[in-house]
Amino acid sequence: MRIASTLVFTVSILVSGAVSAQYDGPGASPATTVKAAHTARHVTSVVLTGNLVEQVGREEYTLRDSTGDIWVKIARHLWDGRHITPETTIRITGSIQPDRTTSRVDVEKVEVVGATDGS
Repeated sequence: MRIASTLVFTVSILVSGAVSAQYDGPGASPATTVKAAHTARHVTSVVLTGNLVEQVGREEYTLRDSTGDIWVKIARHLWDGRHITPETTIRITGSIQPDRTTSRVDVEKVEVVGATDGS
């Protein structure tokens, strides 16, 4: 009986430790600049703040921040009827998808930063 109790106690500690464990090292935080996004690994999370300066495809745009430019893919449903101009500062959340020659961000969320949303 004592062995069974010890075994149950040990297993419960191991399970609870595994549930609360998380990675806390390089790459754990999302990339927050275009420069960092260009050097991030495939499927790394990003949260970038900048301006869309050019449409380069049907759902592809160039996002610019103070560290550079990166291509972003924004599905039409993410616009939510907002009118975004190059002067509108936005924050995008997404993940890095390396292309053949450069990195691209597949955007999951678009937020307008500040009061000016272009509408």
